[in-house]
Amino acid sequence: MKSHDKGAKKGNVGIIGVGLLGAVFIARLKAAGFDVLAFDICSERRDQAQSQGAKAAQSMAELALACSSILVTVYSTGQVRSVIKTIADVPNKERAKFLTILCSTTLDPDSVNGVYQQASEAGIEFVEFPVSGTSSQVAKGEGFGLLGCNPELFVTQYHIINSLTPRSINFCKIGAASRAKLAINLVLEINRSALAEGLIFAELLGVETDVFIQALKASAAYSSVMNVKADKMLQHDFTPEGRCSQSLKDIQMMLKLARKRRQTLPLTSTQADLLMNCVEAQEGDLDSSAVIYALRRLKAT
Repeated sequence: MKSHDKGAKKGNVGIIGVGLLGAVFIARLKAAGFDVLAFDICSERRDQAQSQGAKAAQSMAELALACSSILVTVYSTGQVRSVIKTIADVPNKERAKFLTILCSTTLDPDSVNGVYQQASEAGIEFVEFPVSGTSSQVAKGEGFGLLGCNPELFVTQYHIINSLTPRSINFCKIGAASRAKLAINLVLEINRSALAEGLIFAELLGVETDVFIQALKASAAYSSVMNVKADKMLQHDFTPEGRCSQSLKDIQMMLKLARKRRQTLPLTSTQADLLMNCVEAQEGDLDSSAVIYALRRLKAT
């Protein structure tokens, strides 16, 4: 990771998608001194963006006219394609100069090159920028940015990237960041359920869970997921920092990609079943730590 000048000139930054991550991005950009123009198809989320000090745009085209850098934090690869198409429909001569999209949506790795090509054909620079960390971790500056772009483009966008994720790594190749993010998420998903299952097992054995968590964090079994999910599980606080439904979407993508490569992911398949159990129980919008509910519902046969 290279150090660059943090005193770069700041201006308008656009955000498309004011969900959990988009809202945090607004807060961090505003704190770093940027003017933010935000758009979401949901009017309530546009109002939320305005309450955070951003200017609410009424269309994506409005962002293309006013912002040379636009962060995209929508749900799926298909939605990213739709965003690029909409921006591409704005005549090139009317767009902000040197328009760059920084995409924080976890893209289907097999589709990234097509998305990049779509942007390139429209004269739009494209930075693959998935972020590892919950929305609360990113808010505190603890998110980790995974980037896939040429080094020169990384430098031009560094003032934005660094304000969002002070720690980052550039794989310098389109597609590599999305592949790495999915592999990281695979391990994270299993660690989260291992924590939930361990808590349930400790309870069954009569171990005081508060003390158990202290011991667990100090043990060889430590994982950083314990810092952000243990208290939520113990306190039954499932205010979303990353939803079960989003985790399920990513896991289904992992399984699809593994099948195409003739790989079996038995632990990830089990995690998919647990998250599907949550979604079917109307818990899809809860924090991903609510997977402990699915584990509690399982009974020995």
